[in-house]
Amino acid sequence: MTGARNEPRWPNLIVPGTQKGGTTWLHFTLKRHPQVFMSSPKELFYWGQPGWDTPEARRDYRAHFAIGDEVENVSDDVAYWGESTTNYLWHRDPASAYSPQDGVDAAAALGRTLGDEVVVLVMLRNPIDRALAGAQHHLTMGRIDTGDDLFDADPELGIIDLGFYRRHLEHWRSLIAPSRVRVYLFDDLEADPPALFERVLSDLQLDPNRMPKSQWRMVHKVSNSREELQERTGNAASLTVSEATIRQLSDLYADDVAYVEEMLGRSLDSWRVAS
Repeated sequence: MTGARNEPRWPNLIVPGTQKGGTTWLHFTLKRHPQVFMSSPKELFYWGQPGWDTPEARRDYRAHFAIGDEVENVSDDVAYWGESTTNYLWHRDPASAYSPQDGVDAAAALGRTLGDEVVVLVMLRNPIDRALAGAQHHLTMGRIDTGDDLFDADPELGIIDLGFYRRHLEHWRSLIAPSRVRVYLFDDLEADPPALFERVLSDLQLDPNRMPKSQWRMVHKVSNSREELQERTGNAASLTVSEATIRQLSDLYADDVAYVEEMLGRSLDSWRVAS
């Protein structure tokens, strides 16, 4: 692999989240297609960090998208260079009790730099389930305790705030053309991973037949599961959540569910309860 393929570049494909919504699956499944180069490591945490626009930070970030000779399964006609960082989607709101009071606006930084060159793929999950999975993740990582009230958790963890999809998506779609912000559902990943991935490839105008059958067989694998994380950490503690908390989450996210329903033209009644 020589020439422009080895040169640092900006990405033109971003998967910004949300956390516990299937982002890891989408990142590594995209990586299986020969016309897509996804970063390693997956999460680069570039756009949401202070100092992202210094010459040194820009140089280091762009270097992640230089395709060296050691990279396998990438064709000579790469169409997309991408990365996935699950907190990019987060548009913080200081007026919200559940949001950190400050933070770099990842969507604004990305939109100003990449403009109309970027395609954004968003994976969303039932916001109640997403909050519970997020809390379980932080419990397994030792950041909260089993009996902690989710609503009292450190806002920096995003357990509650990341589920306010209307706020996050309206912000992204105000900065990047809505036609370039594609939204997919974790529900479809659970139901039929290959069908969901074929839809993603169609939206990206990529030929599914370019991907070897051996790689297609791996599309069924959902990565970064709770069980995998517990095995890695040795922490098998389980989250305790009351019915009152579930009802409170359902009420809190009602507007966000309605927003996603309207945007996708799809009923999401199952999102009004925890699955």
